[in-house]
Amino acid sequence: VGLGYGQSTGGTDGTVASASYSMSLDADTSLAIGYAAFNQDSDDSNVTEVQISRSLGGGASVFAEYSNVGGDTTGDEASAFAIGTSVSF
Repeated sequence: VGLGYGQSTGGTDGTVASASYSMSLDADTSLAIGYAAFNQDSDDSNVTEVQISRSLGGGASVFAEYSNVGGDTTGDEASAFAIGTSVSF
């Protein structure tokens, strides 16, 4: 579990608050969830991310990720989804 908060003043006033959580679903599978909310000069935006990954053994793994960005500062809400593999030697 992670929590964060930041604040800036000066030319641009802003704040950010974030939270994240990660866990193992079993010996080879993990899940991570994150959320952040931003406020900059009265404009709000937020980011939500979810990732699940599974180790296949031998340095190979598969993953799926989802990300959503929305709020005043982005103009529109946008989402992305990815599925992939990774190999490490």
